[in-house]
Amino acid sequence: MNANINAYNQNAAIGAEETSPHRLVAMLYQGAIDRMSRAIGHCVRGEVAKKGECLSRAAAIVDQLRDSLDMEAGDGTLSQRLDDLYEYMIRRITEANFRNDTTMMKEVHDLLAQLAEGWNAIPPEQREVQGARPA
Repeated sequence: MNANINAYNQNAAIGAEETSPHRLVAMLYQGAIDRMSRAIGHCVRGEVAKKGECLSRAAAIVDQLRDSLDMEAGDGTLSQRLDDLYEYMIRRITEANFRNDTTMMKEVHDLLAQLAEGWNAIPPEQREVQGARPA
């Protein structure tokens, strides 16, 4: 079983190296959205451990998104606002986990979905200009 997991992780790492920075950020958004959706389902079903795992992974992905920000781009205002929003989301995820609050989980899910929608709407010819640099 561990051999299969290691092989999967190696292939995923190779795939990430061949993927554009824009696509990697899109994948991070989708991964966080998926984890938030799963966490909500686990919470509703009373699956506390699985809920916690999903929320922990979602918070880690949001932290990766924070790390990918280019604080030097432009005047830094947009990056700072995103950093503040990501920090807020991590706090809400932590609080939602502690309180088993699906409303907070949905809030973070929806924020991530809005960001992903905007990110994915960037025209292809401008994607490399945006300065996306995933961690």
